[in-house]
Amino acid sequence: MNSTPRDPRSSSYIPTLDGWRAIAISSVMVCHSLHFYGSADLVPPHWRLFNDILARLGTFGVALFFAISGYLICTLLLVEREKTGVISLRSFYIRRAFRIIPPAFVYLGVLALLAAWGLIQLQRGELASAALFYSNYWTSKSWFTTHFWSLSLEEHFYLLWPSLLGFLGPIWAAGCALAVVVVTPIARPFAIAGLSGNDLAQALEKTPMRLESFMIACLIAILLRNRRVRERCATFFRMHVWFLLCLMLGATILLATRLERLHIDGRSIESLLLAAIVAVTTLRPLDWVGRILELAPLRFVGRISYSIYLWQQLIMQPVNEWSVAGNILPMFVKIGIVIGLALLSYQYIEQPFMRWGRRLAAQKQLPATTPRLASLNHDGSSRVERLQVESPCAPEQNG
Repeated sequence: MNSTPRDPRSSSYIPTLDGWRAIAISSVMVCHSLHFYGSADLVPPHWRLFNDILARLGTFGVALFFAISGYLICTLLLVEREKTGVISLRSFYIRRAFRIIPPAFVYLGVLALLAAWGLIQLQRGELASAALFYSNYWTSKSWFTTHFWSLSLEEHFYLLWPSLLGFLGPIWAAGCALAVVVVTPIARPFAIAGLSGNDLAQALEKTPMRLESFMIACLIAILLRNRRVRERCATFFRMHVWFLLCLMLGATILLATRLERLHIDGRSIESLLLAAIVAVTTLRPLDWVGRILELAPLRFVGRISYSIYLWQQLIMQPVNEWSVAGNILPMFVKIGIVIGLALLSYQYIEQPFMRWGRRLAAQKQLPATTPRLASLNHDGSSRVERLQVESPCAPEQNG
């Protein structure tokens, strides 16, 4: 099916990304419901590969969240810059704070109450590390805040990238992103050499180890601001090419260990392929993959995926013994409970605070401290237009 390339500047809402968020959060929930986190020796030999795939499914979901966030945030900031001639950092950070912090603090408050009642056990300092978003550097934490490592990493991206883009402009910011993309796969093997198990997992949660996932998506978003590049990509990346990218991604994930033996960093390849796969579907929404991603059920799950990501960690606790069949039915029950909690969070916490944040952000669109950056049409003429850019619900998470 032919598809007209979507111009990201025509709307601040990209419905295809909601479908991708649904896929990302579903991958995380399936992993947390069925993956056995105990000793591998307790898993029957013929099931060990399946258990490994479940683990990789969870990491895939988180990496997908990173690609979505990088592509979306960069696109929205560039749209704002092109339409208004400026990136209002004040407005951006107000919207982000009111979007991310209230649901997270409510979740952490519930954990504190459960711990006070003796229903769960928390490690010293883990609530503070989660609340202040340095959980990816805090090694002593329980299962219930483990997922805050990815939320912390996303917050670090939000603090870094909009400022770079606002003060340096797209070209210089792209240069910084490219430097991260080039240096990371070279430096990361040395940083994790000799590490294994929990030490390796904790090392890979550090911001410098994973920032390239966002930067690659940002670079793609910057490239696609050019109309000719966007049209050529939409023409070239038809479904057969898109499927080839998906096959390459699957092979990279499955062969990660063998690639490491060849001194090839599969994480960088995975980040590149994920960002490209996501971006292509936003350009070709009329292809059948784009239509599936924009189905109402997927968009619904995608919209509430941030709250789902928060609350699934409390409900989907690790299983005590290996049993796929015994955990399938409880998985659906847990998913139902998580979606119920997420709906309550979305309706009574997320939406009211997002509306409040948008109102506050709109009070001063061009503060004196915000850098005023000229916006140019493709023909080089100056253009300054008003546009209230609102960020759609992003999990920024993660996963």
